[in-house]
Amino acid sequence: MSSDTKSKLDTTEVELNSLRKDYDQTKRQTKKQQQDQTQTDTKLNRALEEAERYKQQLNKMQQTTKDINEQDKKKIEQLTNENRRLEKQRLELMNAFKRQLKLIDILKKQKVFHLKNKNLFLTCCFLFILASSRSI
Repeated sequence: MSSDTKSKLDTTEVELNSLRKDYDQTKRQTKKQQQDQTQTDTKLNRALEEAERYKQQLNKMQQTTKDINEQDKKKIEQLTNENRRLEKQRLELMNAFKRQLKLIDILKKQKVFHLKNKNLFLTCCFLFILASSRSI
């Protein structure tokens, strides 16, 4: 072989080796990028699953809060109605008590009136008996 051909062959071999190294390096980089992409996709999928779980928990908590609020409203309404009923009952009792006090007052006045009438009657009877006994 000639030196010119040999030199071309050597140059071509050097280029071939260089291209093989570049190919191997590119292949490694591509493989690493694929691994990185796979890891990123895995992390993304986990994050999406976690986000979905949190979303479901949030929905559950919102529903629970809504249910509790509805129960609280019903309880407040029930207590308000009970309070109104008791207030009405209290007013009725107060009115009955006032009527009883008026009745007691009337009965006391009647008792005094009856005592006065009794005394007047006894006085009249005594005077009648006295007048009757003098006329005899």
